[in-house]
Amino acid sequence: MRTPTFAYERLVTGMFSVFLKEPRMRLGVVSGRAGNWLAETPNGWGISRYRTRQDAAMALLNQARIEKRVSDRMQNRAKNHSEEGCR
Repeated sequence: MRTPTFAYERLVTGMFSVFLKEPRMRLGVVSGRAGNWLAETPNGWGISRYRTRQDAAMALLNQARIEKRVSDRMQNRAKNHSEEGCR
């Protein structure tokens, strides 16, 4: 498995939007300074503080993966439930 590559776009001093480069996807925002970075999801949830921007970006990617899995499971359950009701 390849190591993910992130792109950072400066919003203001000490605050960056974080994107996964391939496929291009916005993961959230990291803010802070060297040694103390806060990761925040696109919906505003603070995840935690990290020593590096890279660690904070990886936490945002992990959170996005978790949210996608939960969303997929909920959609599958709704689909299965509606199919059972049609029988």
